[in-house]
Amino acid sequence: MGENITRDELLSGDKDNISQYVVVGGHFTFSEIYPILGNEFRYFAVMRDPVERVISTHNYIMRLPDHPLHNKISEMSMLDAIRKVVEFRREVSNFQCCYLSENRTSSGMHAMRSIIKNGIKVYTLENYSGMIEEIARSLELPSGIDIFSANIAPAGSYDRDEYADPALLETIRKINKEDIWLYNSIAEM
Repeated sequence: MGENITRDELLSGDKDNISQYVVVGGHFTFSEIYPILGNEFRYFAVMRDPVERVISTHNYIMRLPDHPLHNKISEMSMLDAIRKVVEFRREVSNFQCCYLSENRTSSGMHAMRSIIKNGIKVYTLENYSGMIEEIARSLELPSGIDIFSANIAPAGSYDRDEYADPALLETIRKINKEDIWLYNSIAEM
């Protein structure tokens, strides 16, 4: 899972190459992966609390000097980055709806229709273990398997005072109304 096939190889559309894998994981939009894999595969997704996801994205970019947005936002507050850097705002605005929607729209209703129509199993990060258990059952694997997570921030990296700024948090909520609606809907299911 993620070891033997690159994102580019997967997205090349060589279905014979892809079908040799039991599980393929990664950050793929449904609209880019479905045309390649089609109905023959089961789709699982994890949604993160939208506010936490935005802060995590900022934190991730700030830790990686080679990230394409690092130089554009590293000398400004996160709130200014949202207001002034279009590419960053795009990365942090209703991004999860875009990922789950068939047409990559930021609408929560479009994403929900896509989820229902295509039988996408969506879990919140808080219920990640439930997803792992469902995958294990469907693949007839033993219960209690552990999936390695590579995207873990170093301890203390979320301790920036600005991440608690009420104006920032309100702005994040405003630009993620659709993600928040979808996240809450999924959490209630």
